[in-house]
Amino acid sequence: MVDSAQYKCRTLFYWRDPADTVQQLTVFCLINTYFQRQQAQWFLVNNLTRYTRSWHTDTVGYLTYRLPASRHLNRAKAQQANVFLATLFRDFAIPPFPVTYYVAADCEEVQRMKGFEYVVGMGSDNVCGFYDQVNHLVYAGGLDEGYLHELVHVINPYFPSAHPLFLTGYSALRGGHFGHDLAYHKQRVRAYLATHAIDLHNPLTFTLLDEKTNPQYVIGGIFCEAALKAGGLAKLKRLFRYGTSDEDFYTALKEEFKLTKKDLPPFIERCLQTK
Repeated sequence: MVDSAQYKCRTLFYWRDPADTVQQLTVFCLINTYFQRQQAQWFLVNNLTRYTRSWHTDTVGYLTYRLPASRHLNRAKAQQANVFLATLFRDFAIPPFPVTYYVAADCEEVQRMKGFEYVVGMGSDNVCGFYDQVNHLVYAGGLDEGYLHELVHVINPYFPSAHPLFLTGYSALRGGHFGHDLAYHKQRVRAYLATHAIDLHNPLTFTLLDEKTNPQYVIGGIFCEAALKAGGLAKLKRLFRYGTSDEDFYTALKEEFKLTKKDLPPFIERCLQTK
């Protein structure tokens, strides 16, 4: 029992290899679920609401910020973020809607807000962000009121036929990635390619660099950047309409940029040189 009205259920999710004679468990996560009894009925408690009940609320335009009681709103950052969000609504003809933006101390607190007592990877990152497109929530862990990367994701539901790499790339192009702009990550990818053999004929397989740069964000970002330079938002929106499969991805490159797989390495390397 948490208090006189609420109860906590702890659930462990794990995997065990049936061929393992030691029967060692691989733990994926430990989740806390809260229940409240009212007369003869039991109800689930919203953990996010429960965790942030003492947090204060500040609204700036379309953005409703939730912050710990000890933290004051950076209004300048919040106003910049609201202008950015309004621009996205305008550019993509999206009817404006409110977004709730949670500013957490770090990634671990973000996971606790979601109900995780433990999840694989917890403790490895101090900075992270997530966007819940169903409930229009931004989680910013170890970040400030102006983490624009997650706000870009408001466009995703309006382009259901977009390949994920293009949407991922556009979020990095417009809103940065892990706290740095796309130019910073281009430089890191360029340096990595100078010392590693990566097959850029199939850039979808270039998925690993390090914990500071995800190459998929960079690859997607340079194609979005190329589309904007070649034909503005109209061409970018066309890029988002070819489908979600890998075959659709390469079809989009062929139709919009006249690129086949053999053309991709020099094209990508050239794009990585631009700032």
